[in-house]
Amino acid sequence: VVAHEAAGPAGRGARSRWRSARDRWRRRWRGAPLLRVLVRLWLAGSVLAGLLVLDRVDAGLAQVHDPGEGSGGFGAVARPGTLTDPAGALAVVGAWRGWGVETSLVPPDHLLRGYAVVDVLFVALPLAALLSSAVAALRARVDTAASRPARAVAGGLGGARWAVRVYLLADVGETVGLALLWERLGTPAATAI
Repeated sequence: VVAHEAAGPAGRGARSRWRSARDRWRRRWRGAPLLRVLVRLWLAGSVLAGLLVLDRVDAGLAQVHDPGEGSGGFGAVARPGTLTDPAGALAVVGAWRGWGVETSLVPPDHLLRGYAVVDVLFVALPLAALLSSAVAALRARVDTAASRPARAVAGGLGGARWAVRVYLLADVGETVGLALLWERLGTPAATAI
């Protein structure tokens, strides 16, 4: 028995209200082409501005190290190779953590927090929304076509939706992973690493 059927009429009513609200929103969205264009332009602008800010923050992080220590930005730490060989990433994060200890300079916490906020709010989420919008627009065009190749393309669009979700999870995962690594290296037990 499906969960909403087991819940009785109340479960079906809530589900149908959700579907009708979703359908109303979709009809309004389809009826406002200028709004769609403006939202997509805003999302693209947000992604570009976010990438520019991330580039500057990354350059700032690359400068945060004492002489003779490992240097690098966020990209040196949050990359797939770090999973198999974390020594370089640990050296970079350790250099960030130890930066300015003797001179009482503030560690780069604010740069890392800023990078995480900009990465998630101004790059990952708008890019995922923009890609989802593109997939939905392509699907709407393909659904209206009755040809066999168009139906084949429509089948592949389900994979594109999953790719957008995987991208979003991977991007948020790398940001959370660096935050956990930063906290781990900040504990007294981490000095033995």
